[in-house]
Amino acid sequence: MSYPHGAAAPVVSELRARGVRVVDLSADFRLQEPAEHERWYGVHGAPELVAEAERMKRMLGRLRALAHADEDVPLRRELVDLAELTADVVRAYTAQAATTGVGLVTQVSVQASINADKDLLREAVANLVDNALRVSPPGTQVRLSVDRGSSGPLITVADNGPGIEEDRLPRLFERFQRSDSGSGLGLAIARRVVERHGGTIRVKTEPGAGSTFTIELPY
Repeated sequence: MSYPHGAAAPVVSELRARGVRVVDLSADFRLQEPAEHERWYGVHGAPELVAEAERMKRMLGRLRALAHADEDVPLRRELVDLAELTADVVRAYTAQAATTGVGLVTQVSVQASINADKDLLREAVANLVDNALRVSPPGTQVRLSVDRGSSGPLITVADNGPGIEEDRLPRLFERFQRSDSGSGLGLAIARRVVERHGGTIRVKTEPGAGSTFTIELPY
């Protein structure tokens, strides 16, 4: 997938204005080839470089998703099975959940398929799961579920993290509203993707008792 320089440029500019160091991602991420990884890390030999590369890879993915969601072009709609989509997200985050000691469980109460941009919708759900895993303490669970709503299917991500302070809620879905270890893009991407599909996203939270994010989409 090519990097959408034109569409992402405003995001990159805003990152730089906020003091975030943004390198030439299109050049740096040629290092994703395994042989090149081995050469690079063999020379530099620092585990923190691996972690930094992974962080930048996630940032690049989110910049791409945000640029795609912001583009004024038709969505690439197809029939999407929400059970399959959530299963894909769980597979992608199983290793991260195991590493952090957090359980990742799914519950599909209704079989639902919708016409949607599969890649964008998966990115939106993945960002919610990623956030939930990062804030959840070891020994707790993140729950990803699909249910029936009043006007369409619901996708819900619930965690047992610290919850969200009330003063953050009005701006929670704005860009660069960072959590402790996030880029500040994940929730903005989720909202933009959901809105482009004609849906809504909301959060129910209580400090010390976790948060539940709910996406409702039209059939």
